[in-house]
Amino acid sequence: MRTSGLGVNGNGATPDRFGLIDISRTLAAFIVVIWHWQLFFFVGERLPADFDRSVQPLYSLLAPFYLQGGIAVNFFFIVSGFIFFWKYEQSIGCGETSSWRFAVARFSRLYPLHLLTLIVVICLQLIHIDIVGRPLVEPDLDFYALLPQLLLATDWGFDVGHAFNLPAWSISSEIVAYFVFFWVARYRLTSFRQVLIYTLVGLVAMATVRGEIADVLYCFFTGGLIAKLYRRTRETHSLAFLLVSLTAFLVGLILVDRNLQGFAFRPAATTMVSALTAVVPSLSALSSKLIGRLTEISVYMPFNLLLFPGFIGLCASGDRFAAPLIRPLASLGNLSYAVYLWHFPLQILCVLTLPALVGTSVAGLYERPSTLILFLVGLTGISWLSFAFYEMPAQRLLRMRLYRWVKPRTSSAVMAEMERL
Repeated sequence: MRTSGLGVNGNGATPDRFGLIDISRTLAAFIVVIWHWQLFFFVGERLPADFDRSVQPLYSLLAPFYLQGGIAVNFFFIVSGFIFFWKYEQSIGCGETSSWRFAVARFSRLYPLHLLTLIVVICLQLIHIDIVGRPLVEPDLDFYALLPQLLLATDWGFDVGHAFNLPAWSISSEIVAYFVFFWVARYRLTSFRQVLIYTLVGLVAMATVRGEIADVLYCFFTGGLIAKLYRRTRETHSLAFLLVSLTAFLVGLILVDRNLQGFAFRPAATTMVSALTAVVPSLSALSSKLIGRLTEISVYMPFNLLLFPGFIGLCASGDRFAAPLIRPLASLGNLSYAVYLWHFPLQILCVLTLPALVGTSVAGLYERPSTLILFLVGLTGISWLSFAFYEMPAQRLLRMRLYRWVKPRTSSAVMAEMERL
């Protein structure tokens, strides 16, 4: 099936790509970039104890992103779940998409840029070590940390932290979600009730286990649940889906705003834990940990439960109407992965080159709005060049070679396969 770009497919029947969601994913990548602006202020491995976040550029405008922008990574995972369930659930279930074809499609999309940015980060960090005596931010740059990076397995039980290219940790966690998704789709274990159970199990795991893979699985299946709801309601109950999405988004926005305004959830958590320990006295020894965990959950749950799912539902509902308006921005939707992986190497490059370029001390340099704007413009340019002249050619080459290992195909068939996946 050839994609038409935005909104609907060639016959106008069902969306093949969701332009609003694609663009919002790239904007979320830029939010992560703003969140990581704090890395410019790190001393060694962490921020100074007296660091004032308000010194960061355009703080009055971008404060939510400086304070909680890291949660935008969960938005990627929910979007991935939505897109995978929408596009691949049925083709995997009926056997049209084999495990090999699925694996090649994912590998060719993710690995080339991951490998390139990993090599660039290693080179830049070696220069930084030579000049400063230590790497920027992340100290664990040994072979034990490198091997899981090369295998895209950093979060599979290896205690290596977010070494080398810091944002790349999420790729290894998302690969686990891809694997689980493929097999539940392959055996057609994807009824609405089953996906709801997966989501609830993931929610419990995320709230208790605190592992990044648990977070990813919950978010991924939340996205799948939204896709299944949208598919069910698209033709006959689209207004109801829109209203539910809008309600979830607005309630989530209010709760997030309360958090940003300093709403103290701890008293409420204390009350909840006191009631729980009255029923189950054996939990009293864990009461302080439970209060702390509930307080922590209150920060990110409004995003994961309400704000992000509601926003994705709104984007899906509005895509058919917005497609003509956002067509000039279509290319922006392709840059999310490049923006996400290139921003940390660019930060290292700035640390290495800006002192010489400005000819003065860098004190205050990263507090200037002009520095942030130039960084974002430069990152956008690098990401576009990366996508157009490296990611897509590498993806085509890998798919043409790897698909033919299993079954020789004509070049036109290979190209059609690449367009679809």
